[in-house]
Amino acid sequence: MKLVTIDEGPHGTPGAMLKTGEILRFGRAADAGTLEAWIPETLRALLEAGKAGLAVVRELVDRVETTSDAHRSKLRDAGALTARVNTRLLTPIPEPRLIVCAGLNYRSHLKEMSGTPVPRRPTVPMPGSACQSMRPTWWIGKARSPALSAGVATT
Repeated sequence: MKLVTIDEGPHGTPGAMLKTGEILRFGRAADAGTLEAWIPETLRALLEAGKAGLAVVRELVDRVETTSDAHRSKLRDAGALTARVNTRLLTPIPEPRLIVCAGLNYRSHLKEMSGTPVPRRPTVPMPGSACQSMRPTWWIGKARSPALSAGVATT
């Protein structure tokens, strides 16, 4: 199951990319009066619900993936099922609480990465405050290391 955050609302809305490539908006596809109606408004809140939360979402995704063409058509009409090309996605987890990265700026780090050669110049990950934005972010800059000048896409 590929979970996504759709660019909708102030913090995005959770959904999933189906095997067909279409995007399922959980909030619009959930059956009212069922446990599906509980699905949180953000992907981070859904993940914090743990296995139980993911089980509810998995059941919804499975139901939609195996439903009839007529029901899928109704979901499309309701805006619950959209084509990927027509759906703007955000970073999977907008505003992450933790960003983990590995820098090659200390020999002790290189030692921990078993056999990583010492670079000609030190390299350091450069996660600025934009890395935590809700909008896709590109960081492209001139750097002395190819690892830093590649740019990072978060879409």
